[in-house]
Amino acid sequence: MRRALLAGAILATWVGSLAWLAARQRASGGQLGGLEDRLPPSDAYLAMRLGDEQVGIVSGTLDTVAGGARTVERVDLVATGAEGSRRQILATDLRFGPGLSLTQLSVIRSGDGERFRLVAEQDSARRFTTRVMSGSDTASWHWPSPPRATVRTVASALRYLGLTRDPGAELPVLLLDPSTLDWDVFDGRVVGDTTLIVPDSAAIDPATGRWIEARWDTVAARRIAYTVHGLPFDAWVDRDGNLVRSATPLGASLVRSAFEIVRQDYRPAGQASRGRPGTPRLAPPVGRDPVHVTRLVTVLEGADTSLEAWRRLDLDTPFQTRRGDTLEVVAATLPRTPEVPAMGRVEAALLRPSGAVPSSHPLIEAMARRIAGEGTDPAEVARAVAGWVAAGVAVDPAGPDHPVPALEGRRASAAGRTALFIALTRALAVPVRPVAGLRWDGEAFHYHGWAEVRLAGGWLPVDPALGQFPADGSRLRLATGTGGDPLALVPLIGRIRPRVIHVEPGR
Repeated sequence: MRRALLAGAILATWVGSLAWLAARQRASGGQLGGLEDRLPPSDAYLAMRLGDEQVGIVSGTLDTVAGGARTVERVDLVATGAEGSRRQILATDLRFGPGLSLTQLSVIRSGDGERFRLVAEQDSARRFTTRVMSGSDTASWHWPSPPRATVRTVASALRYLGLTRDPGAELPVLLLDPSTLDWDVFDGRVVGDTTLIVPDSAAIDPATGRWIEARWDTVAARRIAYTVHGLPFDAWVDRDGNLVRSATPLGASLVRSAFEIVRQDYRPAGQASRGRPGTPRLAPPVGRDPVHVTRLVTVLEGADTSLEAWRRLDLDTPFQTRRGDTLEVVAATLPRTPEVPAMGRVEAALLRPSGAVPSSHPLIEAMARRIAGEGTDPAEVARAVAGWVAAGVAVDPAGPDHPVPALEGRRASAAGRTALFIALTRALAVPVRPVAGLRWDGEAFHYHGWAEVRLAGGWLPVDPALGQFPADGSRLRLATGTGGDPLALVPLIGRIRPRVIHVEPGR
């Protein structure tokens, strides 16, 4: 089943208005019941831009329905790489019952000849039953709800910070991302208030026949600095909690405007068939053997260094260091001590099963115990899992992306291999997360995803897709909590065109 689950993390930056209401009601000691009756209906249209080029549209609506609330979002995006372009349309429909508890989630992804639908529904035992349908294939699995079934979208957290009366409010939260069905960390704070000028309506220009801004409006907005997927963002939210603008130094900006202008400036059929010089490939070249790199030094060309968020960009790991716009990576090595690191809230979250990581699935649990045997050392357990996946699961570009069918069929896509490694390792109580960025293949960069395991020395990179434990120095880790699908990564890091200035090959 192709691209069934891990491809959904595309800046879910509008729909929401739910988590902030639940958070506010809990903070005031009120009851959750009845909140769904007080949601203000709203809609918005935003242009997604990489520099001066519009590459997508984000639109969404929020309304009340009988017995609850409903949010609908549509993301239409074209990702352009060195070898060509791909288009994706992602539609997300969330349903909430009394108390704003999630009752149903539907995701439909289409584009480039593929289409799948994912549906998740909560049962009386507070489990989500998830079904993925792609063509004639169907997969199903169960995963437990969190103690408080709160659904996270970036917008729901932004809306809370935009509407709270505390001018210095902070919101570190761990919520469920409905687009990936996995856990992520959002850290945000209110920076200050400002006034923005925003197009309010559009009209046809008689001279050109094009839509232009007909009227402008001043909008009182609150600036919020936040981090998600390990990347810094700046956002501006109006008095109703709706997003007006957001930007991140490595990826796309979102700008609210009149519908006619947003639609007019997006021409997916007319997008460039190939990216600018230095643009990464969307996929690795076929038939090229992986290179081994001991040390790689690159310049991150294309980043928006004018943003305040650039100064908050933290890409340092035990094996990667940023100095200005230069990034240096070395091959990873295992820590010398077997000491188990203390559990923080991030690590604790990455032990939870989820829709994307069904570590509590009976097949996953049984295979994980079989692989680990009596082993308890996190490094050795992770090494054993990586070795088993490399030897026991064949790489098939048309194979499944999800861990359960990958385990059942002993074949998977590159993303499916990584997802299976993460599920098996998490089932053995070792914190592990998906990460993504760009990989150097000896001639060019391409979008790529792998995993990081939390050990005593920090996060250790592991590449199950290529059978590397630990991973070499050919990867620029730019985002966390998301896989390597370029249609997920372009909004996060699509501005970057890395230039290699030094490379030391390995053996």
